[in-house]
Amino acid sequence: SGLVYGNLKTWIDEISSVAVTSLGPAMVQLLVSFGITDPVKLYKANKQDFIVALNSEKLGEKAFNAIQSTKTLTLDLFLSALAIPSLGTTNGQRIAQHFKTLDKVMAASRDEIGTVPGIKTNAVKIFKGLQEKRDLINELATLLTITEPPKPMIGKLTGKSFCITGSLSKPRTEVEDWIRANGGEVKSSVGKNLTCLITADPESGSVKNEKAKKLG
Repeated sequence: SGLVYGNLKTWIDEISSVAVTSLGPAMVQLLVSFGITDPVKLYKANKQDFIVALNSEKLGEKAFNAIQSTKTLTLDLFLSALAIPSLGTTNGQRIAQHFKTLDKVMAASRDEIGTVPGIKTNAVKIFKGLQEKRDLINELATLLTITEPPKPMIGKLTGKSFCITGSLSKPRTEVEDWIRANGGEVKSSVGKNLTCLITADPESGSVKNEKAKKLG
């Protein structure tokens, strides 16, 4: 189904910053069609499964190696890859920085999650999503090594937030890493508290551009 595909693609897209290579939409669809329908099955699949699913020895081996290279993830990346509503990159970082370990995240009550700075309005959705995916999370925890999130960087962009839209002159992940390395926060959407929208075409009629103009 579309939900199964969407959830798996979210996981793969989020962890692609750790992998040597990423898997495109067509490859993800082939994996789902083969029966690799969630992150647990993704890590349990062997090299031959990938070769058969992608109908290519070269692509299958490359994809298998890429996935295996992501068996150690920081807590923030792990959380944001779960495809839980309102638990994207930014909120994943906030919760990971607050609780530090997966055990503490999963033991937290809805109210405790709501005390994390910036989380209050989304606490119910995030708590519900974590509980609904508890079995998946527990099984993933036996397959992966989940480490503490990196300490927030302090730099010239500290206190400022950025969202990126469209293609840039450099890969998006490279720009995001630069922002974080200088203390800035990367957001996935435009809101009233956003400092800056980064785009190669300020005149574009994209939703993010239009919203940024309205908010000044």
